[in-house]
Amino acid sequence: MYHGATNFKKEYAKKLQRFEKIYIHDEGDNAAKSLIKKVCQLLPYEKLYKIKASAIDSTCKDLADLHVKGLLNEKDLLGTAVKIDKDYFDEVNNNVKIDEHVKLAEEVLSRMYIKYYNEDFYVYENGVYRPNLSAIESCIQSIDKNTRRSMQAEILNYIRIKTTISENLVDKNLINFKNGLFNLTTGKLGLHDPNYFTICQLNVEYLSDGFFEKSINDGNGKYIDKFLSEICCGKNERIDTLLEYIGYSMTYLVNLKKCLFIVGSTADNGKSTFLELVTALFGSENVSNVSIAEFSERFCGSDLVNKLLNVYHEIENIKLKNMAKFKIIVAGNELYVEEKYKKRFKMKPFAHHIFAMNNLPTFVGEIDEGFFTRLDIINFEAKFSDVQKEEFDFNNLITENSLDYLANLALRKYLKMRDEKRQKFSNYEESEKMLSIYKENENSVLQFLQIPELYTKSFDKNGYIKKTDFYQIYLSWCTSYKLEIFSKLNFYNYVLSSGNFKLAKAQGGFDCFKIIKKF
Repeated sequence: MYHGATNFKKEYAKKLQRFEKIYIHDEGDNAAKSLIKKVCQLLPYEKLYKIKASAIDSTCKDLADLHVKGLLNEKDLLGTAVKIDKDYFDEVNNNVKIDEHVKLAEEVLSRMYIKYYNEDFYVYENGVYRPNLSAIESCIQSIDKNTRRSMQAEILNYIRIKTTISENLVDKNLINFKNGLFNLTTGKLGLHDPNYFTICQLNVEYLSDGFFEKSINDGNGKYIDKFLSEICCGKNERIDTLLEYIGYSMTYLVNLKKCLFIVGSTADNGKSTFLELVTALFGSENVSNVSIAEFSERFCGSDLVNKLLNVYHEIENIKLKNMAKFKIIVAGNELYVEEKYKKRFKMKPFAHHIFAMNNLPTFVGEIDEGFFTRLDIINFEAKFSDVQKEEFDFNNLITENSLDYLANLALRKYLKMRDEKRQKFSNYEESEKMLSIYKENENSVLQFLQIPELYTKSFDKNGYIKKTDFYQIYLSWCTSYKLEIFSKLNFYNYVLSSGNFKLAKAQGGFDCFKIIKKF
């Protein structure tokens, strides 16, 4: 194998590894020095030897000259071999020039705490990591203002490889307050620390028990308490649920798999004001505004990235369809996120959701039963008078003291719920009743089954009816009233789950339903 200094490539070194000895021809010029240096950087010292044509004939510079003179002989040539000088080999390898982009990248990393997560660069500042590619680019320019675009791309790629972290390294046991990191396990507040990767910082401070008690005694919660009592009509279960859900939303945890529906058909009942209040507590940078109807859209997941809370005041007459993605998002299950002009990635959303509406949404097509399991409903039935509205000052709710009080009260309500191992919020009885009515109103099969006079006369004297005939009666009724029609399979399942019928075979061998309850 013969290669000069200019065309010796790194991949050749891999092929040469299998040989016990490797001989480098030294012509004594600068090109030869360059070749020897390159080989020393790529191959182990133990294998390397130098040979010289001039050692056989001083007038011969290279092996071709020996060949012309008839002096090229393997034994004689190998007899000129000398071991590569160890000091030279060590010097070459101890002074390998570090690529310029690596030096610049390491300088950036010495100045900033950086993490690469979910296809974005995060920079640590004021106790929290935030997406901030421009800060890194500015840092590169401050080190070397002449950095080329291609060099900057190499620097960013090096930083990306070195700082990439996965989903499971986000510490979900911490709540980031303005004054420190609250540990959900120990119940203690620690200092902000860049070694903990937290990406949301609340717009409030944590108060220890002593300071929280002082805050109460100083009357810092009087406006908050009054507002919550008024919008909940003094019902403690509703008040506690709002607080429990706020506390739950302060965490990265989504184990309860619930979103909150605030429903009130009366005007001026406090829904919008409540959403403004929680947005002020969390900080707008931690809150998204995605409608429940948008959950089925392609790019909706991108709006929820790095958000603790999603709030939206829904418009009238919402019609929902394809709620599969809604269930995934509320449960915090993994989904692909797509942002325009960016590479898509997988994430587990940790946003919690509060939707305010005048009326519960209706459905296009069949209802997804799993949708209802994700809901907790609070009835907002207050009606504020003109005098109350005139006396009300929203600014009293969003002072620093008021927001700190609300956050600490909510956190303690949530922790109490967690310590009691409750999986349901305080208003679950009222919520379950409203859900039951909602479910029936949106389900044409359940409505149909609640009107026995529509179908009992079609059963024979022994209480039998063909399954297909029963479905046809239901079909005609839905068509008459322009109701959503369920498939045969779902219709049959609802009939059986009602507990009023069982499957049977008629004398003719037809599949039938038999009435097992007197109507």
